[in-house]
Amino acid sequence: MKKLVVILTMIGLGITQGHAQFYVGGSFGFTNSKLSLGEGSDDLSGSSFKILPEVGYQYSDDLAFGISTGYVKGYAAFGSFDVTDIKAFGNALLSTAADISADNDLVNIKCLRVAPYLRYTVYRNGAFEFFFDGVVGLNAITFGQKIRSLGGDEDYDVTAIEFGVKPGVALNVSKNVKLLAKIGSLGYQHLSVKDNDISISRFGLDVDGNNMLLGAVVYF
Repeated sequence: MKKLVVILTMIGLGITQGHAQFYVGGSFGFTNSKLSLGEGSDDLSGSSFKILPEVGYQYSDDLAFGISTGYVKGYAAFGSFDVTDIKAFGNALLSTAADISADNDLVNIKCLRVAPYLRYTVYRNGAFEFFFDGVVGLNAITFGQKIRSLGGDEDYDVTAIEFGVKPGVALNVSKNVKLLAKIGSLGYQHLSVKDNDISISRFGLDVDGNNMLLGAVVYF
């Protein structure tokens, strides 16, 4: 039995030799919004940001697994600058409102995210790759509410769970550096409000080249 384990281990090492690598990477985003109400009125401004590092292990040429985690403040950190359709235009308006509200403590959105994933490369041509990520995400979101006119001061804690498949493309710019772009998702989300009966469930497909999540990884 011990010999069999040793043989299988040696076979496994032989298969992965030359392919297995650890990598680190992630994505970063920042927006600043300003609303001008005309002459005689003070301008309103605010900002959002996201820091989403990831670490992973490239098991073979086609298979990798890792985990993405990080922190997001504000709605605009999720959004897009493109306004070619009504959805993107609505995101731009909501992003601006959320930025301004956050800095004025009206609605302050914060999110702590943990998302392990399995990545499989289905096509490769030179430096170009096309892959799919299978993702399980857990998000702890806080909506800070301070409605001064009503004297309110209350936070809403939301737990969001997601299961999704995210297509993406990669470009190997060197032996150790790869640029990534994830294009939409197919999946399921469930959001529930702590100490409340409110919940939201969503299932859908959204593959949109105008709303890409860009990032990079470095192998070592």
